[in-house]
Amino acid sequence: MTLTKILTNTLYYLAQITTANASADRMSQDLAAPDAVSADTLSSDGTAISWTAPADNGSSYRYKLKEISADGSVVVESDEAGATVTTGVDRYIVLIDENETASASAVKAGGTVSTTPSFDISGLTPGTNYYVHIVAVDKAGNESAVSDAALPDPNAVAPIIATQPVDETVTIGENAEFSVAVSAPQSGISYQWQTKVDDEWINIADETSATLSIESVTAANDGAKYRCVVTHTVGESHESTISDEATLHVVYPVTVNIFIDGVPAAAPGAVTFKQGEVTKATADSSATGVYASSLSNGTYEVYVNGEDIGVEVTVDGAATSADAVNYYTVSYAVQDSGLATGSTVSATAGGVSIASGAVVLAGKPIVITAAGAGANSYTYLWSGDGTNGQTTDTLSVTLTGKINALGTVAGSNSYAVALNTNGGTINSGHITSYDYGAPVALPTDVTRANATFAGWYESEDFSGDPVTQIAASATGPKSFYAKWTNTVTYSYNYSGAGDYITQPDALHGAVPAFPNAPVREGYSFVGWYKDAAGTNPWRIQDTLTGDVTLYARWSAAAYSVTGKVVDDTAPTPNNVAGATVKMIQGNVQFGTTATTDANGNFTVTGVPNGIYNLVVTKDDRSVTLYVRVNNGNYDFADEWIVLPVGNKNSQLQVKGADTPSVVVDGLNELFNDPNSYTNDDRDLVANGGTVVINLEVEKLDENTADGAPELRTLAAGQTIAMFLDMTLSKRRNNDAPTQLTTVGSLLKIIVPYDLSGKANVAVYRYHAGTAETMTKLAYSETAPASEGYMLDTSGNRIIVWAQNFSTYAIAYTPVSSSSGSSGGSGSSSYTITVNESKGGSISPSGSISAAYGSSKTFTITPDEGYVIADVIVDGKSVGAVGSYTLSNITGPHTISVVFKKADKADKGLPYYYNDSGKKVFIGFASDRSGTMKYIAPPGETVLFQENPKSFTDIANHWGKSYIDFVTEREIFVGTSDSVFSPDTGMTRAMLATVIGRLYERSYGPLQTAATHTFTDCSDNNWYCSYIDWSSEKGIILGVGGGKFEPNRQVTRQEMAAMLYRFAKFMKLSTEIGAGAKLNYSDADDIAPWAREASLYFQETGIITGRDQDSFVPEGTATRAEVATILKRFIEVVV
Repeated sequence: MTLTKILTNTLYYLAQITTANASADRMSQDLAAPDAVSADTLSSDGTAISWTAPADNGSSYRYKLKEISADGSVVVESDEAGATVTTGVDRYIVLIDENETASASAVKAGGTVSTTPSFDISGLTPGTNYYVHIVAVDKAGNESAVSDAALPDPNAVAPIIATQPVDETVTIGENAEFSVAVSAPQSGISYQWQTKVDDEWINIADETSATLSIESVTAANDGAKYRCVVTHTVGESHESTISDEATLHVVYPVTVNIFIDGVPAAAPGAVTFKQGEVTKATADSSATGVYASSLSNGTYEVYVNGEDIGVEVTVDGAATSADAVNYYTVSYAVQDSGLATGSTVSATAGGVSIASGAVVLAGKPIVITAAGAGANSYTYLWSGDGTNGQTTDTLSVTLTGKINALGTVAGSNSYAVALNTNGGTINSGHITSYDYGAPVALPTDVTRANATFAGWYESEDFSGDPVTQIAASATGPKSFYAKWTNTVTYSYNYSGAGDYITQPDALHGAVPAFPNAPVREGYSFVGWYKDAAGTNPWRIQDTLTGDVTLYARWSAAAYSVTGKVVDDTAPTPNNVAGATVKMIQGNVQFGTTATTDANGNFTVTGVPNGIYNLVVTKDDRSVTLYVRVNNGNYDFADEWIVLPVGNKNSQLQVKGADTPSVVVDGLNELFNDPNSYTNDDRDLVANGGTVVINLEVEKLDENTADGAPELRTLAAGQTIAMFLDMTLSKRRNNDAPTQLTTVGSLLKIIVPYDLSGKANVAVYRYHAGTAETMTKLAYSETAPASEGYMLDTSGNRIIVWAQNFSTYAIAYTPVSSSSGSSGGSGSSSYTITVNESKGGSISPSGSISAAYGSSKTFTITPDEGYVIADVIVDGKSVGAVGSYTLSNITGPHTISVVFKKADKADKGLPYYYNDSGKKVFIGFASDRSGTMKYIAPPGETVLFQENPKSFTDIANHWGKSYIDFVTEREIFVGTSDSVFSPDTGMTRAMLATVIGRLYERSYGPLQTAATHTFTDCSDNNWYCSYIDWSSEKGIILGVGGGKFEPNRQVTRQEMAAMLYRFAKFMKLSTEIGAGAKLNYSDADDIAPWAREASLYFQETGIITGRDQDSFVPEGTATRAEVATILKRFIEVVV
């Protein structure tokens, strides 16, 4: 009989009792039968089996335990030899595992039990099936009979996963592998691998082993997640355990190429990839100069030897290579020459000291400095790779190639000598250096017209005694200044107000003592001038260099400036009497000189219209203010002028005879700027000291202006009219002035400048080692929020708003009187005959001589009541155009125009009234065909009316007829009521606005989305709605980063592209004939994205190009050019 029990707490137990051949009678005689052995008497705590025999009525028993197989047959029976029969019971236990394999080590001997034997089997392995056989044997060796017991069916248990799958990082193309291992149970186990798709786990077909292999991973595998479901099965019973999930990370090969002196080479340190401060990988060298690693998708900074080399590499689903990294060898040495001995040399790269032969990253600033030794003075010469014959002690270069610099230091006992002749000439004996140890005579053969040489002085102000020689003991460089003495005669011509007045003789170089301002009935005195025509003023800093006559200049329209000067005594200021008041423009005085009376009042008369600095001085105190006289007397009224009790002085100095008459506003306000006037300055003034803030403006030439080469480069293609050195400084008492390179408030600096005939006038600045373009601001009397410049075209002035003071440059593009220009080969010229016609005019007219190869533009203007019917060139009609250009003239031509009277219906321009009752002139309107044609919004009543505009700056401009065309239709407006600014560059915002205005006047109001397309356009911008509409219609494009750059000037190729997209939006035919190609002389310079547009406008004649048939794609499109192109565009449409 077999008795079986399978417990369900992960361990399996089988208790089997076998009945032998002994009869029941014999067992009853020899051995009292024990109670039945029930399976329920087996127990387990998960790792051990316990059993206790039932009560035996006081009898002694011996138990033998047999090992049996799963089918119930005996495999091993324990040996009874040596068992104690009379005194106890021996216990033998044999275990076998679920694979029916005997385990000898599991056999355990029992102890002596007198009445109730029991055993414990411990140390079992969880998840393994064990079978236990228990037999009761009497003393005669007969097995006892026991009763049977029923047992439940066996069940499956959840497997125990001993080894979980882990994340794998695999290079694309290689194999990946995930695995699990089960510790129990050991049989009946199955596997199913799964992957996660859209947040759901799905089975992977045919992946039913303990290992999942993925061959040749691809980018699609990156980030994939995997897990394994492990199942134990017993009959119909199943229990599963799910493994941890693991992620597959796919990485991609990344290479970095290192070059030293242009040759692949080992990097000067480890090559690593970082994201922020975290190192993601280290590259290994796979070949000379080639460093490879594998990285996941993302952007990484490349580091070499722990240094960020400024190279980024972006991995995006494929192998990639970083930009080549260039290093160069920096070698340097010094050699002595002449008297120099022991000279030294050192070098830095990016401010860090380096040894000769160091390998340095390209782009770093290299500074190599030689220091002479062994002599009194030295000259330097650099030679070798990376040098250019520099002659300073320091060689500074940006590393772009190998450097092998040799500095030659020539030592001598010579020192430099500078002889400043102050306008004189050294005829003989000139010296430029002297040697230590021997006296050297200074030249005496020095002459100057109308002056007598009075000796050399070491001080520029000629203090001390004159010097005749350099002493033998002298050292160091020397400077000497020539002093001149002479007397000159200067006279005043009162120019109609009286006779000449001759002043007493004055020393050469002195400032003349001006007489009292003359008086002339009906006129105001303007000032003293060097010429009778009154065009060259005597400047307040001019000195006498010879006999001179000064002329009074008068103005029939001059005004007075009246005010009151007080001090800053608190709480009640005191009147300042005896102060001098002048009106100064640059360094020229205008009007009379006034002196304040006892009440502080003054009146300066004879001041013409203009802008001035009113300068008030008394003793050592001065204040400089801004005044504008405009067709009337100027009265400060209750705005008292404060001349501080403390010595706080502000002054403007305009140096040089050809420096413009600059005027400044806001100079005195710098005493409210803590950056300019500090607490220490306040304490100094409070204790009786003096603080002077001085703005000095001087026109310099290109050879002397700081930063002139950089400014010239920045203003490429433009004419630089002048360089102005603007130096702002502060002087405390008699200390040397300190420069105020940057202040906390804006100064308004007004520079007189003739703006006529100049386009694209711009202001550039060189400050702190950097050349930059100043921001052009819309003209306004109100101070802007930040630095920039304004163009006052009506007053011919440039207003510079500045907080930084250094070198400024004014540049412009010259504008010719016509759109053509002379070129040619040789001296041949041809006659162009212009035939006059009734009803209008052609300009130029008559017989025109044109050089070979040149161009000539003719402007056609109909008289009142006439329109252009046709233009005929060399007998062929070119249409009713408002202008025509003969290009590349190689022979004679004739041109004539047919005018016709305008029909009444054509009289004026078409317009309608919008919903607000405002008159709207139609943009798409043209009478080119002889009849006015137009496109009006549906349902509008169209009327006609002339709508002329009057601009003061287009009368003689080549684009006048085109400008009239677009402004009469109000597509364009002027930059002011009277100024159009034809040669000013068109901004991107302006062009978008013009396109939008043109469209809405014929097709109705524009509809745009509530949100703005670009981040740099807001509801506060006048152009925003037009930019939004143009963007939504695909007419304009941004510049990237969500920006449009509305205030940047539009280039000619950008203009062509925008208008071409507008033509497509209008559904105009943009087909171009087969074989058509760009004929502009600079066609190769047109960007690929603009070539189709440029060809369309070339073939339609809308854009004819600039001089010499050039397109100038990167050139700025001027307002006149856009007006011209729009007129032609409109005429194509209607």
